[in-house]
Amino acid sequence: MVIQERGENDYENEEDYESEIRVGATSKEPRERTMNSNPFHPPQIRDARIDIVLDARQKAQRQVRTALLILLVPGLYNFICFQFFLGIGQFHDPFFSLSFGLNLLGILILADIVWFFGLSSLEGISARAHKFLARTSNPAEWLNSLYQTLDRISILAFLGAILWTIWVIGFYQLQLNFYIISVPIGIAAHLLAAALYLPLFYRWYQISRTSSHSL
Repeated sequence: MVIQERGENDYENEEDYESEIRVGATSKEPRERTMNSNPFHPPQIRDARIDIVLDARQKAQRQVRTALLILLVPGLYNFICFQFFLGIGQFHDPFFSLSFGLNLLGILILADIVWFFGLSSLEGISARAHKFLARTSNPAEWLNSLYQTLDRISILAFLGAILWTIWVIGFYQLQLNFYIISVPIGIAAHLLAAALYLPLFYRWYQISRTSSHSL
């Protein structure tokens, strides 16, 4: 009995394939036959590569959420310093209290969005990049490159949190010149970001090149 693998061409678009990878709709074991099932239809077994991608996705989800929690610390510190910097002599002003509460609520809402939809948004961007840059390549391999790249996001977030804290202390506490403190910190922050997205772009380039040569 031959078990047929479902390839990328069996899906209408990359989002369908991505959805099956994330949900894991098919089972590792052959499906139990019922009275209505076709006895001549081969049992569907999930590709082992999907299991690998599912595990990688769970790790990437943890990494993204860990990075969010790490960056929330200097983010809230920056927010408090900014509010108190603007609110000197206005602490009893009801409009200041209202502004403080609304801004804090906005930060919490944004954090919730990243917590629940951060990885899904990156997956959506990845799927669209695959559609335009490497349509003939395996979508699971393309997504797995994203997950592998996110393995280091918590470490980079920790280093970014240090840079952010240094900037807040330098600008608000030590009252250093904005450009003197912002330029070097900004350059370092961009280098940290490049350490995340450049390896991803290189992996995608390799996948795209391999798929084009295999045609």
